[in-house]
Amino acid sequence: MSKKFWFFFIFIAILIFYINKPSGKYPNKFDIAVIQISSAKLKSYITFLNKDFNIISTMKINCGGLSQCWDFPKIYNGKVFMNVKGTDLWLKSQIAEFDLSNGKYKLHNVRQKFNTCFTVDEKNIYAANCTGDANIVKYEIKSHSIQKLIIPDTYITHMKIFNDKLFAFGNSFIYIIETNSMIISKSIDITNCGIGEYDSIQIGNDIFFTTYSQINDNFIETDSNILCKYNLKTEQISKIILQDICPKQILHYKNELIISHEDWHQNGKTLSVYNLDTQQLNLFEIQNAPYQIYLYEDKIYSIDRKKIYRYNPETFELEKKFDMDTQNKFGKDFFISGFFCPK
Repeated sequence: MSKKFWFFFIFIAILIFYINKPSGKYPNKFDIAVIQISSAKLKSYITFLNKDFNIISTMKINCGGLSQCWDFPKIYNGKVFMNVKGTDLWLKSQIAEFDLSNGKYKLHNVRQKFNTCFTVDEKNIYAANCTGDANIVKYEIKSHSIQKLIIPDTYITHMKIFNDKLFAFGNSFIYIIETNSMIISKSIDITNCGIGEYDSIQIGNDIFFTTYSQINDNFIETDSNILCKYNLKTEQISKIILQDICPKQILHYKNELIISHEDWHQNGKTLSVYNLDTQQLNLFEIQNAPYQIYLYEDKIYSIDRKKIYRYNPETFELEKKFDMDTQNKFGKDFFISGFFCPK
């Protein structure tokens, strides 16, 4: 091969290295990492803060739409996994793996675009998109091999691993999928629970999950106010009627479930608290529309598109808030897409 070819090859390799290399300092210690993105630019920023919201440092990541598409960062074995949307005009087919020990990241090409939800286990990433049918891929992290399951006429809105099985929530069913074979072993009819499942959590033999919408008696889709419980032993489903609409995320704190409520218009600013022992429900107003919530060192952290907030989980009083000033720092089309903590 000619010298020109090798110079060109080396130039491209160096260019790819620097394009994928993050800029900015990764801190030795932090408490919150806030992700700021644009829907139009192939870059994202991660700003690291301490628990009092003092900024430690900021890194630029050369990925567009990091942690967008309705699915938040997931921490597993010291790594943070985040969906990579790309931009509105240039969709990507990647999941980012961010190493908490050193701040380096890898991009895993799951070979399908516009993944609406994903989950991870010890060896694999599972990602789902929808093109009229649900396409669920199992991507092995080491070998980069792909297995695909197609479920016709289904839209998967949420997935999680329970008891070494993949639970895929879609339309009016929970699909329990064997992770080795990617074969559906059971389909659970959840028509009466609603549609648009958003989050789930296992407490003992019960799996609690939220539903964003429901179909009323006139077959019209309306906002849901239902928290559902599926018992793994009895296979019975029960409904818990909440005091506000659009339940979203679920946190487990002591003997309670904390459920966020947030509609697409960000009008709601409430958290439901469900006592697992007494089945008592309470509703608390907070200071922001809880786009994402997270429990870290006995504090509740929450974000909207501009600010981050810290609440006392006993009283739900606001302790501190901080304006990330995203648009002034990075551009008018930038906003907060999510955040994560180091554990």
